[in-house]
Amino acid sequence: MLTVFPERYLYWSDWGDNPHIGRIGMDGTNRSVIIKDKITWPNGLALDFINDRIYWADAREDYIAFTSMDGTNRHTVVGHPCQINNGGCSNLCLLSPGGGYKCACPTNFYLASDGKQCLSNCTASQPDRSCLCTDERTCEPYQFRCKNNRCVPGRWQCDYDNDCGDNSDEEKCVPRKCSESEFACTNGRCIAGRWKCDGDHDCADGSDEVSLKHFPSFFSLDCLKSRRVLKNCNTLHLLQDGCDVKCDSDQFQCKNGHCIPIRWRCDSDVDCMDGSDEEKCDSSGERITDFLLPTGLHVRVER
Repeated sequence: MLTVFPERYLYWSDWGDNPHIGRIGMDGTNRSVIIKDKITWPNGLALDFINDRIYWADAREDYIAFTSMDGTNRHTVVGHPCQINNGGCSNLCLLSPGGGYKCACPTNFYLASDGKQCLSNCTASQPDRSCLCTDERTCEPYQFRCKNNRCVPGRWQCDYDNDCGDNSDEEKCVPRKCSESEFACTNGRCIAGRWKCDGDHDCADGSDEVSLKHFPSFFSLDCLKSRRVLKNCNTLHLLQDGCDVKCDSDQFQCKNGHCIPIRWRCDSDVDCMDGSDEEKCDSSGERITDFLLPTGLHVRVER
């Protein structure tokens, strides 16, 4: 996918073997990859000429994000209603203007009276009306049939993502052992080891970003610090050492330990997942004039 920033750069997204977003000068010089981490299928790309931002949608990871034009200052946009349990729809969940959504069905299926479930339309799929109507959908041999009759690629089964919408593709899965270069989330998913304690929740349960001091007391310290499965541990997938995040002097530390640029504090956008960057701000959104940095210094900030 290509898009052009007037008089400057041409931007592209690639979701092949090495997914990334890159840019190159209109004269063919200064080619560079500006976004390559935590990106899989960047098949939607747009430029915001007013605010100098790049927006993209990742169809595999199911998120929308934006950065500055050079790939810095990355943000994830708040999710949509179809992200949670596919909006309750058995097949298609379509977003509507204004923040709403509605369910829809593929060819030869119709929407039931509940507005959620898709049922087989035998009359449409079999002109001679000789078929035996059933609510069960037949998937291709290379697909997995979900309990809600949705068909997903077979390789998506047991990948720790709720691709079906009802989580049936993640049931009865046997957790695999993570490699030495990977981190084992408490839910059994394996992620790249370098993603641990990077300020982003890459494990769905957030276990890659948790501090030992925030864990419930029923987790023993020996369990949490071990790479091995111990008999007395309450989970099969254990954390290594907890995160002890220290932010840089030009960053603000959220209550949950994450670090964000200090200019994002009191900007009327919730950048900390716990919302702590927007606490103690006046009603107009002005930054407080004096606050404490993680280094222990007090600074005065002007808008």
